[in-house]
Amino acid sequence: MDMEFQRKLDRTVGKFLCFLLSFFSINKKNTSSNPKPRKILVILLSEMGSLVLAKPMFEHIKRKYPGISVYVLLFQKNREILELLRVVPSENMIAIRDVSLTKFILEKYDYLPYTTDNHYGEYIAWAWEISNLYHGRQFWEGYEKYSVDLFERMKRAIDKGKGARLVRAGAERAIPIIEGILNNDNHLELSVNLPNDGIITNLPEDLVIECPAIVNNKGLQGLKLGEYPKGLAALLNTQAAVQDLVVEAILTRSKKVALQALLADPVVNSTSQAERILESMLDLQKNKIQIELV
Repeated sequence: MDMEFQRKLDRTVGKFLCFLLSFFSINKKNTSSNPKPRKILVILLSEMGSLVLAKPMFEHIKRKYPGISVYVLLFQKNREILELLRVVPSENMIAIRDVSLTKFILEKYDYLPYTTDNHYGEYIAWAWEISNLYHGRQFWEGYEKYSVDLFERMKRAIDKGKGARLVRAGAERAIPIIEGILNNDNHLELSVNLPNDGIITNLPEDLVIECPAIVNNKGLQGLKLGEYPKGLAALLNTQAAVQDLVVEAILTRSKKVALQALLADPVVNSTSQAERILESMLDLQKNKIQIELV
């Protein structure tokens, strides 16, 4: 979070919330049945300067609750600072990594990916070590809940005979592309999926790639991009080889080649794992697979 925005939020909303909670605390009946806390978790997911400024707070907690166990949730990069302050034992520090695959790619390859860590990190063997897995988990759980809620709302609308209200204009580019072909307007589409066909010279020509294209009465003409950065092309060519083996496995109905495709995938790290994945996939999808692999 931007630190300046965080400070403004603390000064405005924070003061009001503290006042409101303090008001209820003062007016709450004080009974002897209210136990004293045994553990306190302090969340300090901010810059290292905030840890130094928080030292008096830790001292106040210890004076008010002698013998209490205080834990701190913080970024791994700030752990050393907290250890120097000696406000909590090292074993009470819960450190999380402030990592980003996007940042790593930018620093090491000099190119900026425009998708999230989890969208392309699943294809890279070492991505798990530096990806923001927590963010990915949050997205997965949030999107799952959103999908369930959306389904229920749509079902209720259809049951009430109001399904027509669900039909709305979307952001997909199919209609502008069709109009561009019919009108021969030569407009630029920033992102379409096309067979490579020499658009990127150091990737297989039969690979489907995402690229900008001109739209006219000849269809979509991908803009020639030349050679892809070699380090990134190496990662993409690995995936192209995996896809090529999958297609060959289907055309030859070969279970052995299907296994080879899994073994070529960089995120598969053992032969037994690959064999189990293949058997599970064939079993779970046996009613949908129209050919038998032998």
